[in-house]
Amino acid sequence: MIIFTGFTIWIIITLICGALIFKYKKLIDDAGGDEVHAVSIIIPARNEAGNLPVLLQSIRTQKGVDADVIVADDGSTDQTAEIAGHFGADVISVPETELPGKYFACFTGSRHAGHPLMLFLDADTHFTDDHSVSRLCAQYTRDGGRGALSVQPFHHTGKSHETLSAVFNLMTVAGINIFSVFKNKYQSGTLFGPVILTNKKDYEQAGGHMAAAGYIIEGEGLYRAYTAGDMPVSHYLGKRTVHFRMYSEGFQSMVDGWKKHISIGSENTAGPVMAAIMIWLSAGLIYPIFLLYTLIYEVFLLPAVVSAYLISSFQFHRLCRPLIDLSGFGSLFFPVYQYFFFFVYALSLYQIRIRKTVKWKDREMKHEK
Repeated sequence: MIIFTGFTIWIIITLICGALIFKYKKLIDDAGGDEVHAVSIIIPARNEAGNLPVLLQSIRTQKGVDADVIVADDGSTDQTAEIAGHFGADVISVPETELPGKYFACFTGSRHAGHPLMLFLDADTHFTDDHSVSRLCAQYTRDGGRGALSVQPFHHTGKSHETLSAVFNLMTVAGINIFSVFKNKYQSGTLFGPVILTNKKDYEQAGGHMAAAGYIIEGEGLYRAYTAGDMPVSHYLGKRTVHFRMYSEGFQSMVDGWKKHISIGSENTAGPVMAAIMIWLSAGLIYPIFLLYTLIYEVFLLPAVVSAYLISSFQFHRLCRPLIDLSGFGSLFFPVYQYFFFFVYALSLYQIRIRKTVKWKDREMKHEK
């Protein structure tokens, strides 16, 4: 019974930590306003022929905006440029540089922006309705129209392996400490990279994406540049406004994508917040072991352990629901998601701290900052 009592206390602690790390859900307001917003949409793209049609079609139907679309083609070897041109986008070739990457593609695209607002989008994102861009711009205006507004898109999943990204999405959001009960005590340290809306004047004053040179997570460099210039930054969740479909190419692509930056992101998370996250994650590691122990030694306690397991799986589903397509049935396997997270996290630590490089989209990227 001593072991069971200790288990019970620990599970209660994990549930409390889960409630603390992701309490507030901050979404883009549904109101778009009557103003027509002039915005340049900039899409960095390297071999994104498979993703661009969905995004560009969703842009084509937008209302309430005067938008020009710029695709910064970063040395693609597929049909990226042709597809972008077919949808009427201005295709800009990104010149070679000693330190290539998304930051430089964004910077190159920004130099061709003709409107006062600039919206940077990852190629795997797409808008959910024909007023999404208008609502983003209206939210930016309501927030003061200065600095940078960043959005973490809702993760739409198509194949079963894609749901393994659940914990990573939660870590991305919880780690910046904007949605936790500690949000007023610790700074976030980064911007969400997939969707960033800013104005041209502030962007240039901050140094643009060149401020992110040397960062594997470009949102870190941009955050530091904007805050150093006393410009505000904001963070939102993209559910019902902008979604993305990540790593549809396969399991290995998903592993490579998350190990690129997950350990770096955790380093920027405040100590107490990171401790709460890790305690919450420990539930998924403990349950399989304790279930096995109960079956072997104290089977009469099995109903209580199963009940606790169901409560934890319900919380897992509730926390992930604003971030990713994950069914209630899928949430019953939450230990699998958490073990997978720690597996990729270990790979990321090795790549970043030992090798100091990661490979992404057939490029070796050095971790310099």
